[in-house]
Amino acid sequence: MFMTPTQALSQDAREYAREIKDTWQEALGSILEVCRVLVEAKGTLEAADYNTLINAHLPFSRRTAERLTRIGVDKRLTSKKHRKVLPPHWGSLYELTQLDDEAFDASADMERRDVTVLIQQKKTERTADGVAAGAPRKPTSFIVVEPDARGRRRIASIYADKDLAKWQLLELDKGLQRICQKYGVEPEIAKSVGDENEKRAARHALEKEVDAWLEKRKKSYNKGIDENELSLLRDVLYQHENEKAFLNTNDDGTFDDNDIRNPDNPYFGWSKGEIYDYCRQHQILTQYSNFESIDFEAFIESLVLAHCKGNPKQREEVHRTLVRRSKSPKRRNAKLAQKALARLIV
Repeated sequence: MFMTPTQALSQDAREYAREIKDTWQEALGSILEVCRVLVEAKGTLEAADYNTLINAHLPFSRRTAERLTRIGVDKRLTSKKHRKVLPPHWGSLYELTQLDDEAFDASADMERRDVTVLIQQKKTERTADGVAAGAPRKPTSFIVVEPDARGRRRIASIYADKDLAKWQLLELDKGLQRICQKYGVEPEIAKSVGDENEKRAARHALEKEVDAWLEKRKKSYNKGIDENELSLLRDVLYQHENEKAFLNTNDDGTFDDNDIRNPDNPYFGWSKGEIYDYCRQHQILTQYSNFESIDFEAFIESLVLAHCKGNPKQREEVHRTLVRRSKSPKRRNAKLAQKALARLIV
């Protein structure tokens, strides 16, 4: 005799049902957590670092990583509101990202098995979309170049045989945005030559301003510090930064003058933090106690200078660095980074 859904379950059977459902739901939770971590990694890591991560250090392909990331940024899927009807398969979850809001909202009222059917229907529709009945599908070719600093790949280009006015570029941008949103890609409209020339001139002016500020700032460093003390500090910091990289021990068992194990060393017994605090307090600049560690404001200004002087990829990297610094728990550091972001000529 077959059991139907309307028949009551025994207590043991209900326990099994609960355990199976919980485990089934955990599978979905694990997938969504992987998606969340991937999105976080993409927003945190440098582009080259992230590309290396997804290309060679994960138990799935780059293509899978990109699809999981797409799931992770889809707020409709990460919302707990729809969790109970989502299929616990990343491939099906990715297909749900392809649904427009109307179709997705309709799926929210379905049973999980109905959502799976809907996904299959939409896949079939996309396959047949734009292809006449019985007509062979024309092959499509793309020119795919190496990813840029943000990991994006150029798959198409648009050429114009005449200059377009700003309003025309805006209209083109709007139209491309609508089309690209449908396919989950990102359009990028080139700026006019005039705009770029203006920006280049503005960057040059800002570069001169920041460069002069940094040169003046550098004059306040290492005041009253002779070369012998600078050499000593460099050796001490080197030993702290490189674990057990002590200087040579003499034949008689004593240590070199600059060795941090030497009781006669003026920094004997100092922690690395105490030495850096000392360098900050006295504005001592060395290859180890650099801008970032002793003068955060100058460090931020050096990033602005690098943005002014850099190529597009370098400017993008500086921008990402400043965005990260703007979220620092140290309010002063965060504020300095935020002000710098506002000054960048992008």
